[in-house]
Formats: sequence, structure tokens, C-alpha cells
Amino acid sequence: MTKRFRSVKSNPDTNVKDFFFFLNAIAGSGKTNGVGKWFVSKLGLKDNQILVTSHLPKSSEIATKAMASTQDPTIIFDVLEAYKKLDKTKNETVIEVNGKQIDLKDLKLLVIDELAALGSAQNYATIVEMIQYVNKNNGTNKFTVVGLGDVNQLTNDASGLAQIDIVLATNKVTSLPRLTISYRSAVTAISDVFSMFKGKATLVENISVSASAPIGEDAFGVHTVSPANMQPSDAITKQINASTGGKLIITTEAKKAAYQTAFPDVTVFTPEEAQSFTEDNVFIDLPIEGDPEVYNKKMYVAISRASKYAMVIDYTNTFKQSEDKNMRSIIDEDRKENDAKVLENKTRYVSLLDHYLNVLGVMPTTSAPVTPAPVVKAPPVVPTTPTSTGGTPTMTPEQIKEQEFDTLMSSQPQDFQTLVQNNQRFFELFKKEYVNGKLDPVEESERSTLMREMVKNSTPQTEKAFDDFCKKIPC
Repeated sequence: MTKRFRSVKSNPDTNVKDFFFFLNAIAGSGKTNGVGKWFVSKLGLKDNQILVTSHLPKSSEIATKAMASTQDPTIIFDVLEAYKKLDKTKNETVIEVNGKQIDLKDLKLLVIDELAALGSAQNYATIVEMIQYVNKNNGTNKFTVVGLGDVNQLTNDASGLAQIDIVLATNKVTSLPRLTISYRSAVTAISDVFSMFKGKATLVENISVSASAPIGEDAFGVHTVSPANMQPSDAITKQINASTGGKLIITTEAKKAAYQTAFPDVTVFTPEEAQSFTEDNVFIDLPIEGDPEVYNKKMYVAISRASKYAMVIDYTNTFKQSEDKNMRSIIDEDRKENDAKVLENKTRYVSLLDHYLNVLGVMPTTSAPVTPAPVVKAPPVVPTTPTSTGGTPTMTPEQIKEQEFDTLMSSQPQDFQTLVQNNQRFFELFKKEYVNGKLDPVEESERSTLMREMVKNSTPQTEKAFDDFCKKIPC
């Protein structure tokens, strides 16, 4: 995957497939907050070189924030409509979106979160045409589109069904390796249920769900309520009052206003609006309507929003409920074990960063304990100079290594010395952010500048020279 994304930096080819990528990933797999954020940060692009979009306002807002973009949240349909208005005979490339002008010639990367939600194949055709048009007039600054999505979720097309598979079949999109594991919830009772609706064309019936406690008590897992036994609004009211953590109601457009009035402090969405969201407790009231396949997609989207608990109103009157009182203790134990592993991995990773700094000639002080508390930068460590038996000062191993590194550095060209120093400082800042959880604005700006410089100056020749240099460094 890394090699695939390298083409975003520089790719002389004109085949549109080399500039249009799609990452298909199931709900909760981390495609936006994980992979999307990773490759955007890796590229080190300037603010005017990247535009993050999605299919709905809230989704666009979440994606923009997740990828740390300073651009205003942007809806992809607005971008496509603005592109269509360009006078192609005059080679125009400046579009207006959100009241601001964007020159497509300056863009190197357009991110489309929830790409599979675009619906009509015509929308994908417009993206392909835009890539070809911009790159034809763009010289070496090639324009690339990366889409993130889940073909099992809903689309803006009237059918509610994804058309991305049709586009993939035209060989105009490079499909990246799929993400198939969901990390949104540690509660398997939730992931087991939403998986039952995934990709199903007929109405899903006779499924079993499990929760850690009865309705009316704070719970993990899934509750199901049949309208024949209890009014949906009564069941949701009873459980919302008992649940701890964030709450989200997912219902139809027709029922949305009533729920929002009844629960003014709770977010109420339709399934289409809920895409990209995650919440602790999700309450789902979706009467059966329309195409069963589309209905299953709505249920898949709705249930997969939950990380701790989901209540599903069962309009088939066939779901079966069970109670697993051990679920909470098992989840608590898993969380404790996971927290211990996270702490262990973080400590090891800080040690690895120290090693990188050591290789690059920086003598790190002893790593601070990995805790949530801010780490105060320690003053430089001045090693004591031991003396030989005859009273003549001798050098410590650290001093010998530092002297050898300085000698090696002094033999390198000035621009190469700058490259090494940039790497030194970048890893120092990277470690500080990892240990402390954040950098101050000045340091964040410095790190971004260093990243841009390293990406801009990175060539196969400099990478090889740097690798050869690291092999010579005394360790």
C-alpha cells in the first residue's frame, strides 16, 4: 500500500488508474481516522495541495477533522458541480467552493471519504474526467484522487445501492487491499449482529442478540424490542435514561422530528446522516420499507455506529434476546489487558525512537516514563569524564561515538548534512508528540515544514545516500 501511495508524490504516467485509488473497508476498520490520516500526514503536503471531502456535511466535517486539514469541510458533489462549470476550451482550472476559489492545478491530492456513497456511475465518470483534464494541463504536479469507503453502506443514488463496482470494472480505478477487521467496538455482540445484515439481499430474520443486563440498566451488547410487546419510544426512553456515555438515535426522516423533540440533548440522525459517526450507545428505530437490500444496508450502517451498546427495534418480530451477565466483566478484563499492552507497546516505541535518534547522532536522555502527564524537557546530560589509572583523562564510549559521528558528518556535502539534521529534528519532535500527546503550535509548524522539505527533496539517489550513510554510523 505504501508503494501505491508513493505515486501521489510523483508519477509521470498518464493512465488515469495511476491517479485514482479506492480503499474498500468495512465499518469501524479505521479507514478515515487510521489509514486516511496516516497517508495524508505521510505526504507532507501544503494546505493548498490537499482537499478533504465527503458526501454529506457532517461526514465532510468529520473527515476534515480526522485528517487534520485546515480547509473548510467540503461536499464532493459541490466540487464536481463546480468542475462541470469550467470552460474547458480555455483550460480553466479555478473552481469556487464554499465561497472560496480553489485552483485544481495546485491540488496534488483530493480525498473523498465515503466514496462508495456517491451513487450514480456518472459521478465517478466526472471524477475520472476531472483527473484526466487537470493532469493534461498540469505538467509535473500531478493530481491524484484517493477514495475511502464501504460498498455495504448507503449511497446518494435513488436505488441506495453502490455503483463503485461498475466503475472498478472499467479499469479506471486502482483498488487497494481491503480492510476487513472492525476495531470500532470491543463488544463482539455488536459486531456479530451488524455482520448479519452485511451484503444481504433478503430481509434478515430470526437472529439472536445478547446484552449484559436487562432493559432499564446500563448495558453492553444489543437489546431487541418488538413493537408488539413494547412501544419503540417507551423502550428507547427507558434505556436512554439508564445508559452511560454518548447517545445517538437513528431513525427515519418521518420520525426524526418527534425523537428530537422528545430527546433534545441526544443527536438524532437518519442512517444516511449517521455514516462516518461512532457513538457509545445507539438506539435504532427503522420500520421496514422499500427494497430489502437497501433496508439491510440501513441496519448495517445503524448498528455498526455503536461501540458499547445498541438497541434495535425489531419490526420482523422474529429476533431472539438473551442475557450474558459475564459480558461486562469480560469486556472490563479485556480493556485492562489491552491498556497494559498499549502501555507496553508505547514504551517500546519510545525506545525505538530513541534508537533512531541515536543512529542519527543524537544522544537521547533517558526516556521519560510513559504516562498521560506532560513530560518536561530535561536539560542536556553532561557525562562525567573518567580518568585513567595514571590520571590522564579518557573519553567515555558515548564521547567516542559522538566524535566519530561528527567526523563522518564533516566529510559530507552541506546539503546532505542539512538532510541529516532535518531528520534528527523531525524524530525529536515526533518522539515529543508521541510521549506528551501533542506539540505546541510552533513545534507543530516546524514539524510540518520539516516533513514538506524532506518529501520535496526525497529522490531515489538521496534515499540511497542516506541509507549508506546510516550504515556507516557507529552504533
